[in-house]
Amino acid sequence: MKNNLLKTTVFILAVMFLSTVLKAQSWRKIDGKLMQISVGNKNNVWGVNDQHDIYKSTDDGWTKPQAVAKLKQVSASADGNVWGVNAANVLYRWENNGWKRVATDKKLKCIAVGSASNIWALDANGVALVYNTSNKKFESAGTDKWQFAQIAVGADGDVWAIKQSGNVYHFIENAWIEPEPKARITCISVGDANHIWGVNAEGMVYNIVNGKWKKPDPIARLKCISASSDGQVWGVNPANLIYKLD
Repeated sequence: MKNNLLKTTVFILAVMFLSTVLKAQSWRKIDGKLMQISVGNKNNVWGVNDQHDIYKSTDDGWTKPQAVAKLKQVSASADGNVWGVNAANVLYRWENNGWKRVATDKKLKCIAVGSASNIWALDANGVALVYNTSNKKFESAGTDKWQFAQIAVGADGDVWAIKQSGNVYHFIENAWIEPEPKARITCISVGDANHIWGVNAEGMVYNIVNGKWKKPDPIARLKCISASSDGQVWGVNPANLIYKLD
């Protein structure tokens, strides 16, 4: 009888523990629809919908700071910076409550902002570029001129990129390396070196734990994900529904 009581107690404790873990890792649906989202910190969350309208998350829900502006992709940083590119691959920055065009001699298909001093981009061909804050120009990064589909940078300057094939690369000591050749990710986000998340072609969600891609939630399905250095994780599913990891 004592053994049965012990087994029952252990079972109840295990269920309580599992429930706590699942609750801690649950995805909460957020009102609205977006095709892409970017979170710099809990107070700096932006996104664009399928009409390229730009929204910011506030206590009152999603607001449209500037009604006429259109961007296809936006990137928000931990220190409050927000940059974006439009359908013509023209670069803009949120400044003084408005979108200001950023002068550059290159067309950019993707922008990644970790902080004011960590800004990266992909040119129209997918070549990685880094923003020189001194001369305010985008310059080639590293010696490899590989073509990437997406690039991401954290608040600490940690930079990752993915190819169209899903191969994942990490920028270390002025060179692109492939830490896990078998890994395939179609969307990647870097809050910092300790907050790296991604989704694959099937929409499965991964994050890096101890240098390896792990699947913390086998059920979740997203097409876009964004993580910040303060632990925020938001995502958008194939139906453009918005979710936040609580």
